[in-house]
Amino acid sequence: MKQFLLVVVLSVGVLALMYGPADAAITVSFTDTSDTVTADFSGAPTGVTIQTQPGATPESIIVVITGAFLAASQPATFTLGLTELPDLQQVSDIITLTKQETGLTVSFTSDAEGGLGTCANISCQPEFNPGTTTPPNPFLTRDIFLGSATGGAISGGLIINATSDSDARVPEPTTLLLLGSGLTGLVVYRRRRAR
Repeated sequence: MKQFLLVVVLSVGVLALMYGPADAAITVSFTDTSDTVTADFSGAPTGVTIQTQPGATPESIIVVITGAFLAASQPATFTLGLTELPDLQQVSDIITLTKQETGLTVSFTSDAEGGLGTCANISCQPEFNPGTTTPPNPFLTRDIFLGSATGGAISGGLIINATSDSDARVPEPTTLLLLGSGLTGLVVYRRRRAR
């Protein structure tokens, strides 16, 4: 029974590594706390560089992706407004995706308690899933390509997440699965060795 359990734990760990966040998707995650905005990113394939730079306001940040391109059919700029209750019309955060000659930029701007306008001229969606405090991530996904707008597709594309006005970061489920299976394997190994 113990050997079977060890095999199951190791199999789950291997599957988590195979199908976890190690794919070629580029993920950009913005976190807006009470007075700062940060950006994390992962998954840059060979030939793609990702850097952050400050935005125009203290509550904004820009992620510059060089070597990965949006499809030629995509608009030069796309803006998504994130709205809050009560009316879901006042924009509280803005995500803007812009084509560049060398790749693309993704910017995140949070309101400075003064609002960023309304949904009259831009696409909008609620900042949180209705009735919860959970963001409906990812907010944006796009197909992207290496080398040019018609180059080889990057598996998984571009994924843009945002967590606004929250200090809590929640690890990805695959990361938790990998950590849990590793800890379980260590416990089984230690008990087996103790005997």
